[in-house]
Amino acid sequence: MTDNAIVRMFFDRNGDALAELELKYGKLLKNYANRCLPDKRDSEEVYMDALNDAWTSIPPEHPKQLGAYMMTLLKRRTLNKLKYLAREKRDRNREAVFSDFDDMGSEPSAEDTALASASDLINAFLRKESSTNRVIFVKRYYYGMSTSDISFDLGITENAVSSRLHRLKERLYDYLTKEGVDLK
Repeated sequence: MTDNAIVRMFFDRNGDALAELELKYGKLLKNYANRCLPDKRDSEEVYMDALNDAWTSIPPEHPKQLGAYMMTLLKRRTLNKLKYLAREKRDRNREAVFSDFDDMGSEPSAEDTALASASDLINAFLRKESSTNRVIFVKRYYYGMSTSDISFDLGITENAVSSRLHRLKERLYDYLTKEGVDLK
């Protein structure tokens, strides 16, 4: 089923929308939560909360990329759970790692605007790459997959994935520099 059809089901408040969403993206979302959270119960809770967030936010939201939208919801829930666990354990070092994200949801700052602009440039760069390179880049840097998982998914060697990532990063650096992005 296409993303648009699933989103339409959400707009119609059809209960099967969640089942279709799980069928299409459930494995990907669960794998991400399992990699990030040490306890299976926590990852299941985060996953279910992300599904609930989708149900309550669609409508009025109308995501064009449902997979990316769901991954964003899941990442936010995962981050909140990790922050909670860090507070619970009074682990100052882990808590410091997440302090940069304390202003999530606030009004966009100049830095947020710059990041959005950089994001647009990265998307433009990726559009010029082959579909395999785009998939490798997104799986590694958006979904956080390991090079071995990517190589398994795509049926290529792990060395090939690493080499492509290295060359992609070099080309992206050159592209962003030419576009005037200060990378220092």
